[in-house]
Amino acid sequence: MKRPAITASQRLHVLKRFGAVVLCQICGDAEYIAVVQIDHALSLVDGGEHCADTNLRPVCIPCHAAKSAREHKNNAKTKRIAKKRAKPSGNGSIKSRPFQGSRKFNGEANWRNK
Repeated sequence: MKRPAITASQRLHVLKRFGAVVLCQICGDAEYIAVVQIDHALSLVDGGEHCADTNLRPVCIPCHAAKSAREHKNNAKTKRIAKKRAKPSGNGSIKSRPFQGSRKFNGEANWRNK
């Protein structure tokens, strides 16, 4: 799923809501607007909305990188587990009794008696 880009108007709305010198919403450091990134508080994959009023927030670059790395790791693990559960177990072959003899080159069967 390709996520929608954060538009300039959404970014402006978020920054107006938090002020000119904003605090990172994860670690609390004061950052200027130029070095702040806009982050989804709840990622879109986990059911978050792409809405400036409720789910978008300003964060500093190191916190955003760390949070994104954690989310990618967790999502990859979830996909691996789902893929493994969806795969049928076993090789799918039908088990049968072994043939109790051998065949000659002309197709005749040599039966072995026990």
